[in-house]
Amino acid sequence: MPERTQKGKKTNLDAVWDEVCIELEANPWMVPREVLRLLDERHPGRFRHSQLSTITDKMRRWRHEHSIPTETLKEEQHRRSLASRTGYSRSVAEHVKQRITSHFNGTLP
Repeated sequence: MPERTQKGKKTNLDAVWDEVCIELEANPWMVPREVLRLLDERHPGRFRHSQLSTITDKMRRWRHEHSIPTETLKEEQHRRSLASRTGYSRSVAEHVKQRITSHFNGTLP
């Protein structure tokens, strides 16, 4: 049975939480922003940024129930959260660094 808010009303997040749980089982290191982005891709316009704290709480409970190690989780979440907020991944950073280095070494066309 889906979880309900304190008022007993079913939310739009409750309706898709099983879908989120499947994603978390495949990738337990996801951060709430990634889950929100995923839900927005699958259900455009249905979820708001203001639901991020609710997603965070539900993910925290899910991780507690599934005994995800918190030390490893925090490190991975921090890395993913930074990339998620900026939209800037490590591979992009490495590519940019390589291009800049090549430019200053005179190897770019």
